[in-house]
Amino acid sequence: MRKQFSQLFPEAVYGPFSKRKGEQGPQEIMHKRYEQLQKKELRFVAEDINEKAYKRYWLMTGKALETIVNLNQEDRRNNCFYEIMPSPDCTYNDTCKACQQKLEHFGTRAYLDLEFPDPCDWDSFVTSVSDYKSLGEEIADIFAEFLAQNYDCSAEARIMQSHRAGKYSWHVVFKCMREGQEILFRNSLTLLTAMTEFFKQGHAEPYVYFTIDKGETIQKNAIDDSVYSTHKLYRTLGSQKYGRLTGSFVVQKGPQEFNEYLVLQPRTADTRFFELEEAESTTKILKVAGKRTQKGGGLKKKRQKSSRPEAQLILQKLELWDDTLRFLKSKFPTMEDYKVQAKSLRRVYAPLDRDHRCPMKRGSGPEGAHRNNHSALFFYPISGACFWKCHKKECQRLGGSVRVLLPIGLRQRWVGLFNKKHTIQCPPEW
Repeated sequence: MRKQFSQLFPEAVYGPFSKRKGEQGPQEIMHKRYEQLQKKELRFVAEDINEKAYKRYWLMTGKALETIVNLNQEDRRNNCFYEIMPSPDCTYNDTCKACQQKLEHFGTRAYLDLEFPDPCDWDSFVTSVSDYKSLGEEIADIFAEFLAQNYDCSAEARIMQSHRAGKYSWHVVFKCMREGQEILFRNSLTLLTAMTEFFKQGHAEPYVYFTIDKGETIQKNAIDDSVYSTHKLYRTLGSQKYGRLTGSFVVQKGPQEFNEYLVLQPRTADTRFFELEEAESTTKILKVAGKRTQKGGGLKKKRQKSSRPEAQLILQKLELWDDTLRFLKSKFPTMEDYKVQAKSLRRVYAPLDRDHRCPMKRGSGPEGAHRNNHSALFFYPISGACFWKCHKKECQRLGGSVRVLLPIGLRQRWVGLFNKKHTIQCPPEW
């Protein structure tokens, strides 16, 4: 039996961190271990361990990670490794300073996560008739030009591909230069600020496509906008998703050195940074900024943007909607209006990202609160019913929720709205 990575590479690999200790999950334990070790060269690494995407975590140097990937390839073992993005908005800031320490030693290269299904229902006619295999490099070129024009730098793409039957997939990492020196983003949240501007300028609009999920039409983008928020994962060169026919990421364009495809790059005394504000951590970037003129004269299909679907537009016009949000905010002050999502006219989802209370009081904190989870409200307009549910995995497995009773006046107004009858006047017969 082969030794554990930490036995093969002492001082360069620590872990795995895969089990809970009381309220502390494995990722929090990894963070605290990094803080204790005080070894700046170590990286946060996640590894898939089964098809359900359960993970174990490691602290590794970049060189050790590269060696392990090569050894696994020689032994025909799965490589399922991901970089974990440290964040100034770290989930564990209250208990340790690991991310703060890591960001003192590493900067962040610009990166893209691109994928779409084949066949694909594109919104843009021009994109729909393009050579799908060329779209990854096309988007990379557009983003490099965006960086050059907006942030006074050159940007050279390192492109990885991992296509399979039914899906195209690329990861792209950019080496940005200014006056002969590499320039980095301070963290993924400052990069998120740049990505938000990229979307607002309309550069991502030609890559909108649509899928069907549980009977609903969902708008997506070939440019994944969810990979820049706190502690997001980014699959490495040579890695694949566990048990899936994805194939490993291989170099499509760029140098062959493994380190060139890592997002996190060590800081030096001469490292320069893009001076951008940190965005608020989010997995959805606003996509509704000014529309881009379509090339080629193709007719653009008129469909609703997923960030403001038809159901949400209808509900937002109601005074009843405003009254309901006002009441819910009185009960849940940390609820943010702009995050409330009307999934349909019959179901509304309101994440409570900053509320660590557990509605079932199953945690070990004050009044049964958990330490790191968050919760959400689920509102059903047709009946005026609202439920508060916990997002912690253990609570989801055990089930249960707490009903939030709306004032009887609000409930009656919602029920009356959905049960209101109208007389239809038929035209007289001729």
